[in-house]
Amino acid sequence: MTVTTVMLGAAWGLWHVPLYFLNGTGQHDEGLFTQQGAVFFLGLFPLTCLMLFVAERLRGGVPAAILLHAAWNLTDALVRPLGVGGTWLKLVLLAGAAEAVGVSWQRTER
Repeated sequence: MTVTTVMLGAAWGLWHVPLYFLNGTGQHDEGLFTQQGAVFFLGLFPLTCLMLFVAERLRGGVPAAILLHAAWNLTDALVRPLGVGGTWLKLVLLAGAAEAVGVSWQRTER
C-alpha cells in the first residue's frame, strides 16, 4: 500500500500543478511556492491513502474514491482554515486519519 500511495500521490500532485496557473482556482490563490502550496502537496499522500482504503479495502471502487474527493473539496470550500496554522492543522488531522486507516488495514490483512 505504501508504494502505491506514494506513486499515486506523486501522480496526483503533478496532475494538480496546472491549477496553480489558472486564475480563479484555490491553488492559484494559495500560490505554488508557499506554505499552503507545500501543505496541499503533502496532504495528497494521506488523502491518497484514504482513497485507496475506501476504494480497495471497503470495496467501494472508483465511485467511492470520487465521492471522497468531492467531499474533501466541498469541506475545503465550506470550512476554510484560519491562516497557515489552520492549514497545517488540517494536514496533521488528515495524516492522523490516514495513519489510523493504514494501521487498521495492515492488521486486518495479516
